[in-house]
Amino acid sequence: MLDLLKKKPFVPENNGEGEIHARYDNLIEKVAVGYTIQITFCVLSLLGMALICDFKLKKLMFPGWFPFDITSSWLAFSMTFLYQFLGLVIICIGVCIFDTLFVGLLLHICCQLEMLVYRLHNIEGHEIQSLKHCVWHHNKIFRFADMVNNFFNKMMFVQFMASAVAVCFTLYLLTDVQDTAQLIGWSTYMFAGICQTFFFCWFGNAAKVKSLDISNMVYNSDWSTMFLI
Repeated sequence: MLDLLKKKPFVPENNGEGEIHARYDNLIEKVAVGYTIQITFCVLSLLGMALICDFKLKKLMFPGWFPFDITSSWLAFSMTFLYQFLGLVIICIGVCIFDTLFVGLLLHICCQLEMLVYRLHNIEGHEIQSLKHCVWHHNKIFRFADMVNNFFNKMMFVQFMASAVAVCFTLYLLTDVQDTAQLIGWSTYMFAGICQTFFFCWFGNAAKVKSLDISNMVYNSDWSTMFLI
């Protein structure tokens, strides 16, 4: 899918399209960095909560079963605690990669739709070849969007279900929190789960809204003077 974006008709053909492409590349970078910072803050909040409240009591960050007594020594507990923390970090890295990849592809679709609107806007008179090029571009965009949907739909379903379960269980845990550090840690975790769902919905809606600009641009263009030969 990423290789397709480097070929025609997806590549910019003039300075105006180049500016659109550069603007979306910059937006994708900012979204990826911002989302990564938010996930990192969530991980650090959970770690801080565990170190302040649980570590001295030999309690792990997350309940788990192990084939040995983790409280038998500080070394065993510390290594188990580190094991859970590294697992959390690896999972969060995977979440960042998956989420930002999907949103990045959605923003690339928005970019191509805006470039198509730009090309339609610059058609004048009887430029039949330019119009055919726009139709070809339009078909390619929707095939690309369908490819992204077919690749991610099952994974997104699992992701939404996992986020919903995580938010519900975290909200349940918050009803029995007795320490300020735990309240901050689990609140941050729940906020991250809500933001993840909002993250997908916002940019998915942005792609849908951007697609409506095509029909509006075609309607507002001088389409009545164009005759296919």
